[in-house]
Amino acid sequence: MNYIELSINDVANMCKQLHAQIAKDYDYDLVIFIARGAFIIGVNMSELNNCELVEIFAKRKKTVLKSKISVLLKIIPKKVKIALRKKELSKNMCNSDSERSISYSEKKFTSLNPKKILIVDDSVDTGNTMKQCVSVVSKCFKNAEIKTAAINTMSAASSGPDYALYEDKIISGPWSSDSKCNKA
Repeated sequence: MNYIELSINDVANMCKQLHAQIAKDYDYDLVIFIARGAFIIGVNMSELNNCELVEIFAKRKKTVLKSKISVLLKIIPKKVKIALRKKELSKNMCNSDSERSISYSEKKFTSLNPKKILIVDDSVDTGNTMKQCVSVVSKCFKNAEIKTAAINTMSAASSGPDYALYEDKIISGPWSSDSKCNKA
């Protein structure tokens, strides 16, 4: 499993590649990004197709271990971070907490009337978040066609995106708490 660290420029270039893949057969008129990680991806994808952008939130309980080490992620060596992420993915720790709390701005959603929606995320690890977001969005926009996209998908995901650039990579983007680009 390879590790890819992305800058903001890398993300913009990847979004161009992802958009080219999508544009071959899908002309979306609304981008819904899964907050917070997919914000930069959502902005790029909406600009590339000149369309509306809104967010949806999907929260799960943080595991005790993950919440304790999140503070340390910026200071531990990259090799250790990668090893921890590989262990998390190989043990399928993400799948143990599959239920998400999904929320969105009802006011924003009801003001829109899209025909074709693109839901974006940075990486689809288990497929649970994407699946639950699609379920909620399809109830809000009953007559819209919905497709999904991500920079990366894991082959072990129960439900992968319709479009992805990579498979089985560990992605660290500017949105990641351990990224050099993340100043938070």
